[in-house]
Order: sequence, then structure tokens, then C-alpha cells
Amino acid sequence: ERNVVVIGAGAGGRITGAVIGGVGAASGGDLEGLAVGGVGVGAGGNSRGVMLGGIAAGVGGTMRGFMAGGIGVGAEAIEGGAIAGIGVGARRIHGGVVTAGVLRIAEGGSFRGVSLNAAGSHIKGTQHGLVIGLINYARRVDGFQVGLVNIIGDAKQHPVMPLVNWQD
Repeated sequence: ERNVVVIGAGAGGRITGAVIGGVGAASGGDLEGLAVGGVGVGAGGNSRGVMLGGIAAGVGGTMRGFMAGGIGVGAEAIEGGAIAGIGVGARRIHGGVVTAGVLRIAEGGSFRGVSLNAAGSHIKGTQHGLVIGLINYARRVDGFQVGLVNIIGDAKQHPVMPLVNWQD
């Protein structure tokens, strides 16, 4: 089903193709293809493709592809890329993240990839790869943190380091 409308576009079930709404675009189920909303865009299930929200983009399940939001984006899991003005959050992210704010990974989750976060990162699980930000925290690290202050929660040798930190 393809939808293009001026105010809002949505479906209670699955959307395949393109859905574009001046204010919002959403699917109660899975969304596959392109979704654009002037204010927000979302899917209650999983999403594959590109999601662009003027303020926010969200997925109840796994996002495979690229998502962007003027303020924030979030999903249970992101596999691909995410860009947001203030924050990106998920339980699991595999890919790349860029935000002027904070990268957030939920308790027990994981980040695998490269992230550039002006404010920093707060990973309550495991970080695999490179995180660059002003202040970075991860419970466990398999990679590097680069920033003014870098904290590894379960580090035995150097839990807090300026400029660069890693786990031995």
C-alpha cells in the first residue's frame, strides 16, 4: 500500500512502499520502504528502509536501514545508521550514530560500531568499537572511548581516563 497525504498518513497494519505525511507518518505494524513525517514518523513493529522525522523517528522493534530525527530517534534495536539532533537510544545498535547530544544504550544492551556524539555516550551494557564524545560511559568496553572524560564501569586497571580509555 502506498500513501502520500498532506496532514498525516498511516495504517493499522503493515506498510510497504512509501508513506509521507506533512505532520506524521506511521504504521501500527511493520513498515518497509520510505517513511517521511514533517513532525514524526514511526512503526509499531519492525522497519526496513529509511525513516525521516522532522522532530522524531521511532520503531517498536528492529530498525534495519537508516533513521533520522531533528530531536531524537529510538528503537528496540537499530541495524544501520541513525542521526539525531539531541539523542539516539536503543537496547542494541549495530552501525553508525551521529548526534549533537547523547547516545544511550539500555541496561544489558550493546553498541557495535562507530559513534560521534557531541555531548557523549551512556552505554549501560557493552561497547564494541569507537565512541567519540565529551563524556563517555560504558559498563564494558571492547574498543575505545575518546573524549574529555572516559569511564568504564567494570574496568580493573583504569576506570576513568582523560582523552582515551580502553579495557585491557
